[in-house]
Amino acid sequence: MQTLKRNKVMKQCFCKVSLLFVVIISVLLTSCKDDDAPYFERSGYLLDCFLDADEEYSLEDAVGRTLDASCSISNENEGVAELQVDQETGKHIIVPKKIGYTHINLVRGEEKVSIMVGVKTEVIDFWRITDRIEKIDCASDLKEIIRADMYESQVLPKLQVGEMIYFGYCSKGRWYMSYSSKDRDDLRDFYVDYAKGDTEYKFYAWPDMDKKQAFTFSLDEVRRPSGEDPTKYGTFTCDLTDYYQQKYGQDKVKRVVLSYKVVSFRMII
Repeated sequence: MQTLKRNKVMKQCFCKVSLLFVVIISVLLTSCKDDDAPYFERSGYLLDCFLDADEEYSLEDAVGRTLDASCSISNENEGVAELQVDQETGKHIIVPKKIGYTHINLVRGEEKVSIMVGVKTEVIDFWRITDRIEKIDCASDLKEIIRADMYESQVLPKLQVGEMIYFGYCSKGRWYMSYSSKDRDDLRDFYVDYAKGDTEYKFYAWPDMDKKQAFTFSLDEVRRPSGEDPTKYGTFTCDLTDYYQQKYGQDKVKRVVLSYKVVSFRMII
């Protein structure tokens, strides 16, 4: 009888030990699995930041996880975007500085990740010209002279209603604007520059980077149809009043302003 009891106790102890062994092995296997799992889901990420938006951008949001001290971070172009650490959350905040691109590289052990950060504005889009508005308030004998000269002497040519302009990024590290039309065979590029705090976009004729033309841009309306991409309506404006007042005198020139009304469209490739 005692032998049976002793055997029963031994079986119970063996079962408990076996169960404990299984639990320990499971924990060890899970731990090893976690250690072997990659820290990042991908080796490359793309993040667009907008200079004219109030949204906050962080590296953590881009890669979808927290970044601990074991992860080293380097930024290839601090002129385009800077990194700042939020003292409360510890997040690495991306601060856009000017339109362009930079690569932010993350390294943890053998893993290397690159985040391509594109800094844009509402201007960086595909546009169709819907109207051209010339406001020339000057002496009557100068009006036609100025109307012709305001295109010939400036960087951008006379753009026509229906023509398309679009912005891209080139290997030389600059944003550029191109325009095209059915009536023109030449597809010309103009480099464009805009930094945080600027009020005007500066267009440069290539390769003459000393010659520029400045435009302001206003986003007049955004329509968001259900289930479709938003459509933006805006105005590019070039105020040439000072230029022609210096050329002909303030008494003869009161105002010279050129504006283009535009609407965005989706480029189908």
